[in-house]
Amino acid sequence: MFKYQVILCSFFGLCVAKEAKFTLCGFSGFSCSTIGDEPQTITYRCPSDQKDILLKINDFENPPNGVSLIIENCPEIAVSFQCSSQVRYLQSLIIRNIGTLKIQQDPQYQTHLPLEVLLQNVTYIDEIPGFAFSQVNKVLHNVNCVRPEFDLKLLQFENVRIGTILANGIYMPRDAGNVVFSNVAIGRMKKDAILANMTISYIFQMEDTAVGMMENQAIQVSGKGMLFLKNALDEISSAGIKGLVEHFYFAENSVDILQPQGISVIAQTVLIWQNTFKDMKSGALEKISPGLLPDSLGGNFTYKFFLNRINRMEARSLHPDFEAYEMLPTKIHIKSNLVVCSCRNSGWLFSQTGQNQTPTAVERFYATFVANNYRNSCSSSCRLPIADTKVMIRDGKCDENITVEELCLNQKT
Repeated sequence: MFKYQVILCSFFGLCVAKEAKFTLCGFSGFSCSTIGDEPQTITYRCPSDQKDILLKINDFENPPNGVSLIIENCPEIAVSFQCSSQVRYLQSLIIRNIGTLKIQQDPQYQTHLPLEVLLQNVTYIDEIPGFAFSQVNKVLHNVNCVRPEFDLKLLQFENVRIGTILANGIYMPRDAGNVVFSNVAIGRMKKDAILANMTISYIFQMEDTAVGMMENQAIQVSGKGMLFLKNALDEISSAGIKGLVEHFYFAENSVDILQPQGISVIAQTVLIWQNTFKDMKSGALEKISPGLLPDSLGGNFTYKFFLNRINRMEARSLHPDFEAYEMLPTKIHIKSNLVVCSCRNSGWLFSQTGQNQTPTAVERFYATFVANNYRNSCSSSCRLPIADTKVMIRDGKCDENITVEELCLNQKT
């Protein structure tokens, strides 16, 4: 039957939640798909007349091992991933078609998650608390909690809106699986919001997602790869994206502000292409370096930065750890990028080149960037080879008598 347990809340909290607990298929919102007499999937749908519901995914009365749990079609519901003393496990958990989802977290207990967790079509989660999606620390022991036999291998958010991911909201320090964000809106990712140390075959992926603020070290990943595709990122703080991976792909994103060392990645392959950077601070990319995972087979390195648009850039904002790349067998491709053209915005490029008889690695990088054969351009009323704008610099300063419009006019005639 459907059990109710009144959860007392603080005097100021409004809090009355009723606990839903599975006992039998076909009762009180629970249904089952079966093979023979054994349930394979248990589905819970909220009663239409009940809102304040709490479901503890590890506190079932009698499900067999290896079933999947679906929670769906609820205007609002609270879930708890608190570990329990039951020697049972879920194969997967799907939470979908939810209005407001609250994740209830008791700091006295560890969480215990199935092999796979998917949150899909959730209108709003105010916050993901610390250690909500986390692996059990098997060295520690909580009273009345069994030790799981496996670790989470897939955590996916799809069409979900989240207010804040707090520190250690996603915490998988060893042998983690895939972490995927698809069509998600996140207001703020606090420092240390995501830590995922993956085995070599797993990746972190963020696609079609909007993030307001990534604080320092908001995302920390090691593993096969990190993929950022078609995201809108308002601000990436220093080391907001941090990784030790085999492949780092950053494509078709829009970034409003990229702070110094905002992307701090060690990788064998780095591809950054077709992005729009609205404001790149000095040193924004200088912590991108070549490196190998401990169990990597080795091979050549790749750094490609191409087809990006840069609206505003401070001095020395474009170079990676170029000295390290030059010391290793690396395929370097820095071509066909477009910067908004003004002497103040792009003139500094020429102050980084040709100053020393023995140029530094950074000077060699910028000499490559401004060279005509790499087709990096400057855009205003026309599109100019960026090397053509060098005439705007006289004695290291902008010559106010030479304008971009004049250069464009000369180009046409």
